[in-house]
Amino acid sequence: MDELSAKQVDVAVIGLGAMGSMALWRLAARGAKVIGFEQFGVAHDQGSSHGESRIIRTAYFEDPRYVPLVQKSFDLWQQLEQESSTQLLTMTGALMIGLMDNPLLMGTLASVRQHYLEHEILSASQMLERYPTHRMSPNSIALYEKDAGFLRPEQAITAAIKRAEVLGATVHLNMPVERLEINKSGVYLTAAGQTYHARRVIVSVGAWLGQFLP
Repeated sequence: MDELSAKQVDVAVIGLGAMGSMALWRLAARGAKVIGFEQFGVAHDQGSSHGESRIIRTAYFEDPRYVPLVQKSFDLWQQLEQESSTQLLTMTGALMIGLMDNPLLMGTLASVRQHYLEHEILSASQMLERYPTHRMSPNSIALYEKDAGFLRPEQAITAAIKRAEVLGATVHLNMPVERLEINKSGVYLTAAGQTYHARRVIVSVGAWLGQFLP
């Protein structure tokens, strides 16, 4: 490794899917000298972020601690929409239906109650009146959450990468990282025969992580 000829950056982002592209955009917005590597193209179909839509909801049933993160993310999605002049987020509301002791419903209720989120609990008869397409058993309930909808992941990734480039980020597409080495002076990585030295690295490659492990 020729450390003297290595290109210097503050942060290297490996993998520019949903997580990596957003990290690239926010780092560039903060003035960091950042470089991104993607072994495929923009918004490719080889990972987990392709397709037309992804649900987004505030009342995460997995854990109420997610709620503040999601609330902050709405501000950032709207900011990215404005900066890219692209519609990424559509708010539709969301229905969760099941028995009262269903883990999804119990977790969702915990989130809405802890964070005082706007919601409605509907009985089977109320659901039949309001949403007649849903035929529920008498002992089921539905929870309607207002602050939920869907995102367009491929457009979001494209918008974030383009915006990051406008803000000064360097992006290398169709360029896999071949080697990654961490030492006391930072991180050295090699791609297409060129060595880069970064103070920090964000590895956001999902199932492809194994190629970087010794």
